[in-house]
Amino acid sequence: MATITLSLSEKFDTLNRSEILMRFSVSQTQRYRIKSGLFVSVNRWTKKNEVSIPKIETEERTLLIALNTKLSELKKHVLSECEKTDKKIISKEWLETCVDTFHFPEKYKVVAVEPTFFETFSEFIDNRKLSVGRLRSIKVSFRSLQRYELYKQKENPAYTLKLKEVDEKVLSDIDKFFRIEDEVYKKFPDIWVTVKESRLPSPRGQNTINDMFVKIRTFFLWCVENEKISVSPFKKYAIEESVYGTPYYIDIKERNQLYAKNMAKLPKLAVQRDIFVLHCLIGCRVGDYYKMKKSSIINGAIEYIARKTKEGSLVTVRVPLNSIALEIIDRYRDDERESLMPFISEQKYNLAIKEMFTFAKLTRMVTVVNPTTREEEKQPLNLIASSHLARRCFVGNLYKQVKDQNLVGSLTGHKEGSKSFARYREIDEEMKTDLVNLLL
Repeated sequence: MATITLSLSEKFDTLNRSEILMRFSVSQTQRYRIKSGLFVSVNRWTKKNEVSIPKIETEERTLLIALNTKLSELKKHVLSECEKTDKKIISKEWLETCVDTFHFPEKYKVVAVEPTFFETFSEFIDNRKLSVGRLRSIKVSFRSLQRYELYKQKENPAYTLKLKEVDEKVLSDIDKFFRIEDEVYKKFPDIWVTVKESRLPSPRGQNTINDMFVKIRTFFLWCVENEKISVSPFKKYAIEESVYGTPYYIDIKERNQLYAKNMAKLPKLAVQRDIFVLHCLIGCRVGDYYKMKKSSIINGAIEYIARKTKEGSLVTVRVPLNSIALEIIDRYRDDERESLMPFISEQKYNLAIKEMFTFAKLTRMVTVVNPTTREEEKQPLNLIASSHLARRCFVGNLYKQVKDQNLVGSLTGHKEGSKSFARYREIDEEMKTDLVNLLL
């Protein structure tokens, strides 16, 4: 255990005071004499090496009492630090720092470094239970915000995106950047070298920008909930409404036309055609489809967990398999393969869908909304067909038959009353006629 003895320096300051010296005995081999930084008049220092305090109430007495108290506190402070520290670390320099810490604690205060905007955003991502697809889309917004910061630094090198400084004006500026990011790339390609993307930027439509801002808004709501900020900047910033065209899908006749098309000369395409037709008969999202295994078939039905749901509310979907679906699955049974079907990459699958539609002459013109201009335009099915068309085929044709959103939703993983469900069904003339006939 360390001990301290006191003595008085032989030197005097301009006020004829001497500094109190402290001798530390940490061990037999560790003994150090350190200046205390406290001064006293020689005539107020006793032979017992203590401060001599007069009994008469004077200003000097008050000062000496304060000095004695501070000396006692200094001794306690250093002895306490010695107790908490490995003796091997204690040195004269360590003791001098310890004394200095006592006198000038503000010099040694550890200033809490506030996390950066992107460190906080990363914490948000790490603390969320997200599907692979949703995580991927959130990271797209994350990287775009990183490029926004780099873009702003072209004008002001000191610029940083700060969580507590983001307001509606900053959000509006981010919106402008999202719209012109493809143009910014042409002017500053080095930004994309720093923050890479899997593909080069292209003009973004309003719906895409809306989707990015919805994810950013979720981040700010999380910040409020976790007391990172007091108010979300989205309280005064409204995200525009997304605009969707009338849903288009292939009807049962067109699906059967595709399935019946002889593709013997294109065997690889024929496999993907069968995968697509089966997809039309299951109606799941492509991400869920690709996760299906042979073990997903239970008592004549496909069972899977719909992934695109909010945290803590995963939905198990069970879809009975009809004769065509069972026929396709039997055709591709393979004991060595674990997956339900011989899937290829999603990108190649989408290209194959366009190719099979062209080969089967499924070129009907449909009305779509251009995602960039938000204007209606006509496009042939074979040029715009993708994996999501299989889900639309399933929902649209079922809804046409039963006209019950909740019943169809139970086969697709949509929540009851889901707003997005409306994008998968078409209120056609036949359904309108049936409704009017209810008045007869």
